[in-house]
Amino acid sequence: MIAPILSLTGLEKHFGALHVTRGVSLDVFPGEVHALIGPNGAGKTTLVSQIAGTLRPDAGHVRLAGQDVTALSAHARSRRGLKRVFQISSTCESLSALENVILALPKFRNRLFSRFFPALADERLGAPALEALANVGLAARAEALAGDLAYGERRALELAMVLAASPRVLLLDEPMAGVGREESRALTALLATLKGHVPMLLIEHDMTAVFALADRISVLVEGEIILTGTPEAVRADARVKAAYLGAGAA
Repeated sequence: MIAPILSLTGLEKHFGALHVTRGVSLDVFPGEVHALIGPNGAGKTTLVSQIAGTLRPDAGHVRLAGQDVTALSAHARSRRGLKRVFQISSTCESLSALENVILALPKFRNRLFSRFFPALADERLGAPALEALANVGLAARAEALAGDLAYGERRALELAMVLAASPRVLLLDEPMAGVGREESRALTALLATLKGHVPMLLIEHDMTAVFALADRISVLVEGEIILTGTPEAVRADARVKAAYLGAGAA
């Protein structure tokens, strides 16, 4: 049996009397796109923070590639291959697209900061960075400043930066937030090219993207997973329709 690359078991989080996540368990398997959906206030942000390591759960475990990382910081989890793509773009606008990707390369992170500019001219760093840009369709924009890119292009650049670090699993935190319909379609198509290669946990409100990409979907309502299943099963489930899809989110 194939083991999950990311496994959540019984995650709990309280803020005083408020019980935000309630025994959340789910798995992401190699090559899988597992989507997490739910209405506003369901606890998605708190759960994502527990997975990423910016918030410690009160109970439960997070395992990455079979290893318990619950006690590790976000930075330590990132070094082990759990890469988060944020709701808000985190590129450096004063640097070129190529320079942004070079900054994300593991080889660059091993250099002293004082050697930053020589590193940018190093072909050993430039070649893999260009390859990462090509993989997201931005090769022709390598020299453009990140601040001059369209919003959808900046989201693609952020994805290139993450892919350049050879992630074990991608934690995609509402990647469609703030993009227009055409940009959303382009980003969905881009993520589709990664299916089967990079496992992803996709937290998203854009149901068109979710149903186009997900192999399985978990539905979070009031801090609990009420259903995990195929997109077809989730779309047909009466509880999901009542809690979320029936509220106009489909």
